[in-house]
Amino acid sequence: MKQKRYMLFAFLILLLAGQYKPVLASSEDNLQKKIDSYVLTAVEAGFSGAVLVAKGGKVILQSGYGLADRENNIPVRKETVFDIGSITKRFTKAAILKLEEQGKLRRSYTLNNFFDDIPEDKAGITVKQVLAHTAGFHEYHDTTGDFEEMDRAQALKTILNQKLLFKPGDQEAYSNSGYTLLAAIIELSSKQSYQSFLEKYLFKPAGMNRTGFYRDSLWKEDEVAIGYESKTIGEKNSPYYWPHMTWALIGGGGMVSSVGDLYKWIQALEAGKILSGKTKEKMYDPQGNPMAYAGGNDFGFSAVVFEYPKEKNYIIVATNTHYNVSATSLGRQISRILKGEEPQNIKPKDIKKSSSDAGKWGLPNSPTGQRASAFLEAVNRQDLDYVQDFIENNLTPAFIGQFSMEEHLSIFKQMHADMGKINLLGAKKTGEFTAELLIKSKSSGQVLRIFLELEPAEPYLISGLSIKEEKE
Repeated sequence: MKQKRYMLFAFLILLLAGQYKPVLASSEDNLQKKIDSYVLTAVEAGFSGAVLVAKGGKVILQSGYGLADRENNIPVRKETVFDIGSITKRFTKAAILKLEEQGKLRRSYTLNNFFDDIPEDKAGITVKQVLAHTAGFHEYHDTTGDFEEMDRAQALKTILNQKLLFKPGDQEAYSNSGYTLLAAIIELSSKQSYQSFLEKYLFKPAGMNRTGFYRDSLWKEDEVAIGYESKTIGEKNSPYYWPHMTWALIGGGGMVSSVGDLYKWIQALEAGKILSGKTKEKMYDPQGNPMAYAGGNDFGFSAVVFEYPKEKNYIIVATNTHYNVSATSLGRQISRILKGEEPQNIKPKDIKKSSSDAGKWGLPNSPTGQRASAFLEAVNRQDLDYVQDFIENNLTPAFIGQFSMEEHLSIFKQMHADMGKINLLGAKKTGEFTAELLIKSKSSGQVLRIFLELEPAEPYLISGLSIKEEKE
């Protein structure tokens, strides 16, 4: 609660200073307690991580929950840092806009402005199209994962030689490769490394002193969370020990930050400390609508930021136990509390719950059969709550993090509207961890071909999903 201070009573303020303790207004205090109590139920379901909630531009909760390091019993603190996955792309976009503001590039520039010997089908692609994921680039350019050894020249050669998915500007397809291309453009335009440019022009002006990249010496070991319930890599499954970023990942991921630093970024961007008024508007929805952006990987981490600019309400969640309770699912329920709605109960995940649906669709009780059956059920049930459960329990964190949950749900909502109840016309396993499904609407007769790809290790979650309309 703000206290008015008058010079006349300055002496009284000094006398009381030793006794005065600032308190939240009762409504904020109750809200803080309700959110904290809810997060504690998530902890019981397996969540560990950090949470920051601001209401009306004022932080009402910033705390750590659970353990950052189970072996050494180190708790998550509010300053603990986590891999934030594809949230990195938001900073890559801001860096491009900063360079445009500095007069070093324009978003209307084509790839010909930056690279030599551009293949003809890519010569006319603009920076703006790459930013918007409408250039037609593939999702990835690596062959073995985020830590594949690859320099900039190798990455550019691979990306620019890939066949485009569609004519630039015609469609939209999420592309990590496109953002790696943007990182190269940042380096060529600024004549410094991608990391150095972000540190100088984004992190430092925002006061983000706990934000960096894999294996940075910025933090002590016990300040970096270890990922659990997932794949592991390195001496310890932590960005502190992981290999340095290579050009398999630069631009699209690899950033490490705390919830507090992510809030500093929001404040600095709003205050015009990063970009000027007209330029910073390009970082927001034109109508000022709420935004949600998320990131994650297959090593236990996920993070999400919910922004409600009109109300100045913000929710930031980061976790190192994504498979138990994802950052996005927890953040969404906290947003319900902020709106005065009742949150849904959080239950521990059961990654094999889809197996009960395998028999219903006549598919084998194998990893591909289970995941395919869960997908079919998500389409057929016409129930977005079930769809959300399907997404959180059957997709890899990296796949989930490519879009906000609202965007994921909108895809299924459209399928529900187009297809209604469905019949399975055919299913075949096209590889050890890939499958094709052919489904038909019972009402309209529309036919869709579904391509599923699973990660080749337990828990065999879906890492790729594409949909194509077909003539029967």
